[in-house]
Amino acid sequence: MIATEHGAKWSIRASANRASTSVRRFTPSTYCALLLALQFIESIDTIRNHLQKRRRELHQIRNAMVLVVDLMSNKMAANGKALTLFKKHEVKTAMHLIDF
Repeated sequence: MIATEHGAKWSIRASANRASTSVRRFTPSTYCALLLALQFIESIDTIRNHLQKRRRELHQIRNAMVLVVDLMSNKMAANGKALTLFKKHEVKTAMHLIDF
């Protein structure tokens, strides 16, 4: 995409393929609106990347919690105090709430 100035107008040339080229003319205010839209899209991408990082962190926390629950149930079983099926179901439900 190439942007060039023609007096009071701007033109953006974009070719869909090598055989055809289209030219569209935009006023400076339209061009500014396009630039603002692009900046907004970049902001959304930044936010999305941040949320993906947080999601990975939440998955690590969830995996650690699952490990703790497994260790606790194994320890209780070794002591003769097995976790009841109802309690295990409650723990699994809580894990699903954290899961994405």
